[in-house]
Amino acid sequence: YVLVNGLQKLVLPLVEAFESINFDLSMVATQVGVQKISGITLYAVQEKKLYEPLSDIEIFVDAE
Repeated sequence: YVLVNGLQKLVLPLVEAFESINFDLSMVATQVGVQKISGITLYAVQEKKLYEPLSDIEIFVDAE
């Protein structure tokens, strides 16, 4: 399992159409091997709209 470390809500600056921004998420793996990250959702404050969750992501966690 992979858990979010710290904030579970992150407010990003306004992103205009066809633009992008980078941001960091800090996570802690509780097991080694292939792990799935799921359930990340986006909420547009100005539109008051909750978007569908992002696609699941699989990562490999090493013991080191």
